[in-house]
Amino acid sequence: LPSAPASSHPPAPPAMEDAYAKSVAEVLQAFGVDRTKGLSDSQVRG
Repeated sequence: LPSAPASSHPPAPPAMEDAYAKSVAEVLQAFGVDRTKGLSDSQVRG
């Protein structure tokens, strides 16, 4: 089978169905977010 075409989008962040049970630091790390800067434009557009 042919491989899927390469995506121009970065990979989606991990699902956080249990984010309520995580610390703020764990959630920020999972989504690659800087606490002082917030989301980048590309992260918001996802």
